[in-house]
Amino acid sequence: YTIYPLEDATLFVKDYTAFESSDTSVVRVDRNGKITTVKAGTANITIRYSGKNPLGYDMYLPSNITITVNVVRTPTVIQSLYWADTLNVKDQGTFTSYVSPSRGRGTLTYSCNDSQVLTVSSDGYYRALSAGTVNVTVSYSGDDNYAPSQVSFTVKVNRKPTSISDLGFDSMDLDLNNQYVSYVYLDPDRAGELKCFSNDTAVATAELEYHSFKIMGVGLGLAKVTFYFEGNDEYEPCSMDLLVNVIAYETKINVDETLDVY
Repeated sequence: YTIYPLEDATLFVKDYTAFESSDTSVVRVDRNGKITTVKAGTANITIRYSGKNPLGYDMYLPSNITITVNVVRTPTVIQSLYWADTLNVKDQGTFTSYVSPSRGRGTLTYSCNDSQVLTVSSDGYYRALSAGTVNVTVSYSGDDNYAPSQVSFTVKVNRKPTSISDLGFDSMDLDLNNQYVSYVYLDPDRAGELKCFSNDTAVATAELEYHSFKIMGVGLGLAKVTFYFEGNDEYEPCSMDLLVNVIAYETKINVDETLDVY
């Protein structure tokens, strides 16, 4: 016979003498056959039959019967109040959970399988340290009446995204021996240093100082200028290309068609 803690049951037996529990710390039974569970465990209940009729006369041989009562702890389920599945590097906060049923006296604890990516304290406070994917485990200790349980969830930690401000065009013509000066920005600016280079310095050179850049046309042809951020532990890399077509400066000769002949 199996029953959960804190639940009651009643044994119905005709003409009994008494009920007796072998372990009242697990199961108690009253004179009417009502079973009251106390905690998880196993106990025997003995039903003693006197053999007497309701008037007290001996009618049958007395006998005993014993039943075994197995009191099992109530199953529990851990559920999420806040479990983040995606975080960015340097994010921090607290994972929160609850246990159903909620009447138990056990405790919830948290752990993580890779503290190089994400640290998690036993009470659920987390800090994202580097990019990667980890498993966070939530454990419920259980108590005398409620069973322990455990659940895991996956958290992916990403580097924070970055971008480069749009120039409004991705190609340009530049006269030979002329220069183009403008501004470009990394978002967020605190992520790090923005750099640039030309893939053909015989056609165009590129210089960048903080937000100001200068492209110089030094030879006829097509060159690609790349603005880029290398990235770091916290921020993703990014890049942007600008095609520069260096052309000859257009000249025009004016001829005076009126000639004086002497």
